[in-house]
Amino acid sequence: MLYLLIYFGGIMSETEAIAKMSEILSNDIFPYFRWNSIGAKNLNWDCVKLTEHKKEKTKTHPADVVFWYNDPYTDNTIYMHTDLKSYGKKTIASKDFTSVLKSLAQQIECAEISDSWKEKYLKENSNYIINGLLFVYNHDNDADLSLINKLSSVKATSIQLPVSKNIFVLDPIDIGWLVDIGNGISNLLSKSKIEKDYCFFYPQKTFQGVDGFEESATIELLKSNVIILKSSKETRSQQLKVFYRGRGETTEEFQYLLDYFRHNQFLEYKEDTIEIFFSKNVDKNAANLFDKSRHEYIERYTKNQETLTFCINSISLNGLDHIDKSQTFNENIIGMGD
Repeated sequence: MLYLLIYFGGIMSETEAIAKMSEILSNDIFPYFRWNSIGAKNLNWDCVKLTEHKKEKTKTHPADVVFWYNDPYTDNTIYMHTDLKSYGKKTIASKDFTSVLKSLAQQIECAEISDSWKEKYLKENSNYIINGLLFVYNHDNDADLSLINKLSSVKATSIQLPVSKNIFVLDPIDIGWLVDIGNGISNLLSKSKIEKDYCFFYPQKTFQGVDGFEESATIELLKSNVIILKSSKETRSQQLKVFYRGRGETTEEFQYLLDYFRHNQFLEYKEDTIEIFFSKNVDKNAANLFDKSRHEYIERYTKNQETLTFCINSISLNGLDHIDKSQTFNENIIGMGD
């Protein structure tokens, strides 16, 4: 299964740039989502499938950085073996990512059985899954580039990804989204609008139970269009912050969002609140369309339901402040070339 991530620009060696990228990821972005880095960064480790991976000469695989978090549905520790890349727009437009993804597939296949990888990165006494993460940054003036169409043309047979493994990709649009949310969380913390023990919402699944709110954000959640925070895991009241990057072009879209809130029992108590933060890429009329949808929903579904009507009318809307990634990262003089 192949999902989607991206990275940075400046003038320094590739090794130095990767180290700087790892530092920024570890200190400034993923901690807001409760991801932890483990082991040293930018290391090589022993390949144990030398012939299959054509490593007879180098005999090693790279690891730019490895992150871990706890999966709320399975209690497994999820390791994200991460490959950091930075390209210009022209390079992204012309690049065939098959070889990059194939190399990452070999890395996570080998990591599963390599004592060298386990000695460097594996926590003791844990059930775990090792997945791959391709982090692709575009360093051209905060450009919003998607890799969905380009990656959809990559054949799974060319990558030779093991059946039990996943590779996730964060492209420049995803990275901008995560940077903006991290900044939003930081602002909410500084204004005491959420507590340090804020947590992320996970819906119940048919065959997988969950407590509802958990400490860490999974890669699947980070790739989604809706990320919901509860201000504190210790409180019953649900002071919810909703980061939303849907297109925001129709009332039907927001009817579905209100249904989602109602289905998950977010609209049952007057003391509970919901504040929605729109990404910079939503339709310019999104706020007006949400208000229209709100009124239509109340007329259609909430007759004689005072509390539900009150809760829906109390939902507030805000824009999510945008951080220019090129300015943020270029200040750190990150450069990997084209």
